[in-house]
Amino acid sequence: MLKHILLLPLLTGCIIVESDKSDNWEDWDTAEWEDESEWDDDWAQDTATTDDTTSDTESTEDSTQSNDVNGSYYTVPNQAAPGDVFMSALRSSDESATIDWGDIVNITPYGALEICEFTPLFDELLLTIKVDPEATNSTVDLVIEYANGDVDLVEDGFIIDVAADVGSAATDPTTCD
Repeated sequence: MLKHILLLPLLTGCIIVESDKSDNWEDWDTAEWEDESEWDDDWAQDTATTDDTTSDTESTEDSTQSNDVNGSYYTVPNQAAPGDVFMSALRSSDESATIDWGDIVNITPYGALEICEFTPLFDELLLTIKVDPEATNSTVDLVIEYANGDVDLVEDGFIIDVAADVGSAATDPTTCD
């Protein structure tokens, strides 16, 4: 049993090494620390000064507000035939804009289609769309509304074309019922 107890430190990765113990503190490294005033000067140079003209409420308002990308949105696929029910993605062509897709509360189409539902993802908004079976060839503008009241317009967001084919983007027609 004693053998097994002695093997325990080796099995657990713990190695006990006994060395000559010395109570002589003179042997320890007692290098002098740098002068504290040098540390204070370095700290002052490294830290940036803040502008006291902005209030805390202004900075929180800016961080919660959605960026206005002013119509740099596009949809993929963006063409469908009358009667189609399909999935599309709303994306932004402005790569420098940080868009919180979860802040979008409503999308209003101005044309012969219905947006049944939308789901925000990290870098796009998935849309389930139903085109009116009686629609003719036309374009559809979209108005995007944010939770903070901001509004963006997507001109010609969709094209209704009788010869269009949504292909693999087609989904169950009962999705929009």
